[in-house]
Amino acid sequence: MKVHIVLTASALAAMAGQCFAQPVVDGKLTGDESFYGAIKWVQNIPTGFGDNDPANVPPSGNAAAATTGVEFSIPLSAIGGSASNLRLAGWINSGDRTFMSNQVIGGLSNLGNLGGTSGIDFNTIAGTQYITLNPATVGTAPTVDGTKDSAYGSAQAGWLQGNFTGFGDNGTATPDGGGGSEINAVYAVVHSGTLYVMITGNVEKNGNGLDLFFDSNAVGGGQTALSNGVGGGAGSRLNAMNGLVFDAGFDANYYLTFDGDGTTSNVHFAELSSGTGYLVGNGGYAVSGGALSGGDSGAPAMTATIDNSNTTGVTGSPPITIPSPDASVGSEIDGVYGYIDTANNDLYILVTGNIESNYNKLHLFIDADGADGQNAMRSDNVSALFNQVNRFGPGTEGPGMIWDAAFAPDYWMAINMGGFPVTQYSDAATLRVGGPIIGFNDEILELLKCHSEKCAS
Repeated sequence: MKVHIVLTASALAAMAGQCFAQPVVDGKLTGDESFYGAIKWVQNIPTGFGDNDPANVPPSGNAAAATTGVEFSIPLSAIGGSASNLRLAGWINSGDRTFMSNQVIGGLSNLGNLGGTSGIDFNTIAGTQYITLNPATVGTAPTVDGTKDSAYGSAQAGWLQGNFTGFGDNGTATPDGGGGSEINAVYAVVHSGTLYVMITGNVEKNGNGLDLFFDSNAVGGGQTALSNGVGGGAGSRLNAMNGLVFDAGFDANYYLTFDGDGTTSNVHFAELSSGTGYLVGNGGYAVSGGALSGGDSGAPAMTATIDNSNTTGVTGSPPITIPSPDASVGSEIDGVYGYIDTANNDLYILVTGNIESNYNKLHLFIDADGADGQNAMRSDNVSALFNQVNRFGPGTEGPGMIWDAAFAPDYWMAINMGGFPVTQYSDAATLRVGGPIIGFNDEILELLKCHSEKCAS
C-alpha cells in the first residue's frame, strides 16, 4: 500500500504558532486541540484497504474441526514397549531445524514464533510443552491415510491448539496443500501392539519439519536437553537443535521427524541414549502415500502419510480485539493536523485513521525547502525500507512519480507495524534534487567541520 500525505512549504508555514507547551505525542487529538487548531485536510474517499471494524476481525478458527494431517503407526516395541505414561513433545520447525514456530504440542498462549531452536528452554515458557498419552486399545486399526478415523475418539489429554500459526495458514484443500504449517490436536490409539497417532494440521511442503519426541516411562533415562547426534538424517536434525531444554519431567528417549518436501516426505527415527546423544537407530525413510521405503538397519516397521488438505483449525492471524491502540484490520487516512513549535524548531503532524497491523505502510512526503527536493522522484536515493523509496522513481514498475509543479519533497518517511506482539517501525530519508550524498566528500567534511564549530549559517 502506498498512501502519500504531501505537505508544502506554504502549508508548513500555516501550521506555525507559538505556545508555551507542546502536544503529547500519543497518536490522539484529544487534549491537543488547542495546539493543532483546525484540521488541515479532510478525507472524502472510502478506504479500499479494509475498515477497522470488529466485524472484519479474522475468525479465530477451531482446532477440533481439523480432520487431516500427519498420521503414522509405530510398533510399541520401538518406543519402549508400553503405552502407559507415554509422553509426547513436538513442534513445527524450519527445514534446517534452527528456527522453531509457535506451533508446539502442549500449547503456547498467544506467543509468536519461538525462533532459534537450540537456545530454547521450555522451563522459561509458561505452561507445560508436552502431553501424556492415554491411548485406548481398539479392535480395528485406523487406516493410515492422513485422515482422522472415528476410532481415535477425543483429542489426547484434552489438548487443542489455541495459538495462531506463525508459519502460515493453508488455504488450499488438496493433499499437497497450498502453504502453511500448524498443529491442531493429537489423537492416539493402540491396536495389536502398534501405536497409531494422528496429528491434525499441516506440514507445508517447503521443507518445514514436524519434530516429535517420546518419553517412555518403561525405558527411563533419556535426554532432558538435546545433545549432538552422530550425523545422518536424524542426526543432522538433532545436531541443529543441540542445547534445547525440555520441560522438567520430560526426558526424550525417541525422536521421530517428518519433512514437508515436495511430493515425497522424508521420515527419520532415532533412539536417544542418556546424555551422550548417541543414536542407536537412525532410520531414514521416504514416504509417498502410506508406503515407506528405505530405513536403516534396526529402524522400526512404520506406516505414515501426510495429508495437507486441512484449511480449518488455527488461523495464521494473531488474536485481535478491536478497537485496539496497537492492532488494526484496516488502513485509512481520515485527516491531517499540523503544528510548528517555532520556539523549539519542532514540527508536529497528526494523521488520523489506521494502519493495518500487517505491515501496510503510511508514506509521508514533506516539502520544507523550496531550494531542494525532488519534483520527479529519483530511483537512486538511499535504500531505506528495503529500497521502497526508490520504487517511486523510474524503473520496471513505470516512469516514476512526478508531483504537482509546486511540490518538490525533500524529506520522506514511512510508518508500518505488524507481528505479534505488534511492533511499530519507521524509516526516513532526505530527498535531494541531485540525489543522495554518499561518501565523505569535501561538502560533507565541510558540513561536519561547520557543525563541530557551531556555525551560525
